[in-house]
Formats: sequence, C-alpha cells, structure tokens
Amino acid sequence: MTLVLSVASPDFCVQVSDRRVVYLPDFKLKDDLAIKAIAYFNSMAWGYSGWATVEGRRTDLWMCDQLKMAPSASPLWATRMLLDGANRALRAISYSHTFMGVGWGKEEGGPLCPRTAFVSNCHTSEGRLLSEPQPTFAHRVALQPKGATAVAWSGVELTGPEKARIVRGVRRIFGHRAGQRAVMRWLSNQIREVSGRLERQGRSVVGRDLLAICLPVDPVQKVEGAEQAFIFKGEPREGHASFHDLREGGPIAADGYPHIVGPGYVVSLKGWEVTPNVSGGGDLQFDDEL
Repeated sequence: MTLVLSVASPDFCVQVSDRRVVYLPDFKLKDDLAIKAIAYFNSMAWGYSGWATVEGRRTDLWMCDQLKMAPSASPLWATRMLLDGANRALRAISYSHTFMGVGWGKEEGGPLCPRTAFVSNCHTSEGRLLSEPQPTFAHRVALQPKGATAVAWSGVELTGPEKARIVRGVRRIFGHRAGQRAVMRWLSNQIREVSGRLERQGRSVVGRDLLAICLPVDPVQKVEGAEQAFIFKGEPREGHASFHDLREGGPIAADGYPHIVGPGYVVSLKGWEVTPNVSGGGDLQFDDEL
C-alpha cells in the first residue's frame, strides 16, 4: 500500500510518494524506506502503489527494467513499456496496482505541455475506480490544456474531505504564486495527514518518510532531443530538476534516492556522485479547473 500525490502545472510538475511496504493481508511492516520514485530522464516522475515485487524483483527495479527499453524519452513510450510489462507479469495478481506518472511531453511540432499518466488494473482508461482488480491493465496519458493544472492521486482510498483539502490547498498555492517548493511541502503534509488517519484506524499502510521529485519545464527544454538528464539533490531551484528525501528524522542515507532512467540505462545517485548502472541498450483525480 502507499499514497502517491502528483501535480502537473504549466511551469513545473511535482510527485511525492511515501516509502512504506507492508505484508498482506495483516499489514505488518516490512520496509519503511522502500524506493517508489523514478525519474524518467528529467521529464517525468513515476511512482507506484500496490505490489512491491514483480517477477521476483523489487517493483522499482522492475520498473527501471521496463522503462530503459523505451526507444525515446517520450511519456507515451514510457507508459507503453509499463503497460506491456504489467499485462505480461501482473495478470494473475488479485490486488489493485497502479503506476502513476507526471511530467512533460508534446504533440509533434508543438510546445512542451504537462502530462499525467497511469497504468492500472483497478481503473478504467478514464480514471474511474473499479470495484475489483481486472486481469488486464488500462492506461491513460492526458495532455493538460494550455494554462491548466492537474492534481492526481493513487494508492489508499482517500475520503471526500481529504480529496477536497488537497485540491483546495494546491489552488491556494497557485493563487499566491508560491511555486514548486510550496506544492511539494503541501503534498508531503497531506500524505502524513492521511498516514495519521490510517494509523488511528489501525491500518498503518502509509508511511511518513517520503520521496519527492520536482520537474520544472526549463531544464526539459534545454536538453530536449539530447541523450542527457540532469537532476539535483536539495531545495527546489528554478531551472533545475530535483529530488528530495523527506524524512521525519535522521540523516539522509544512500538508499534515499530515486532512480534515473533513460533509453538503455539506469543511474543510481549517492549524494552528488552519479554512478552509472547500464544493463541494456482510491480513484485517480484529474482536476483541470484549478
């Protein structure tokens, strides 16, 4: 179980996910520092909710294996790789599973625009929650209209007031032009609020230690068409993609970094050092009225 919150706006995209993995069906804690965040180039952030292992590998590493096979950094190709892999490897699972992406893409010849994407066995292609998981996965890649902002979530079921509060807070942040740092903090606070609510109910399935990826549009434009990706650790900065290990306490450890994936490669981050590791060539809400 987990909770992934994403925001796609004309200037930046942000995704925040918790890191908790539990055993089913009793929800006993297995790992509170799992990695569920993947940066696809510096143009998309991908997270997942549901099954923590696929084909005998951690789900985050399995996702890297799928994404690196894409022939380009296009969000359409990234979604297709995850869709094909999920329909091959996860057809037999009886639990809900969703891959959620947010980032940048464009129609041929057009400008970069924010996109939201998902691959799921528990939603229709329009994002409607189904009553039970399906044997095949549906998908959607949504190009946001000019000037629109989308808020999306997947994982544990949110209450109506929780959904309204998340959207209302994002709307307020954009009304004050507060930027990606404020959005990241707001989404982080909301995940921890939901974590507290579930703990009080005896279901500690969402953690309080988080990973976040911030993707402003500027660096995507600068390296577009080049086989390069740049992403930095630290406070969100204008003109730089960045990742954030948001712990409630304790130092940042070597396992507190997302993967960076591009066509044919996977990169692991340890602080500022980049180490190549090349091994080959609830419902979903999309609110366009913020």
